Amino acid sequence: MIDAKLLYSAAIGGDLDAQEVVGDIFRLTARGVAAVCTIINPTIVIIGGGIAQAGPWMLDALEREVRALVPIAPQFSLAGLGDDAALVGATRRALAACEHEIFDADARFAPHRP
Repeated sequence: MIDAKLLYSAAIGGDLDAQEVVGDIFRLTARGVAAVCTIINPTIVIIGGGIAQAGPWMLDALEREVRALVPIAPQFSLAGLGDDAALVGATRRALAACEHEIFDADARFAPHRP
């Protein structure tokens, strides 16, 4: 099975097909990031998931692509949690919902208003 780590290793190792695929991934990701940047103008974009496995060299390529597409480009950073970012985020969201349900006594005992 080919995963992101294997693809990036092959690209770094000089495999031309892998380099072409990785280049396409970076260009398409840059277009998506640029579209978001033109709408919400973030100061930083955190990259996680499979694409983040490419490491710091990916950030340079992605930042270069985005800068060519938008007037004011954000900073880029790799997610500190790596592939666990979605799991940690979902867990934190579930815990917050539990805390709200358990500790938000005011909301549970407030009179209902039509």
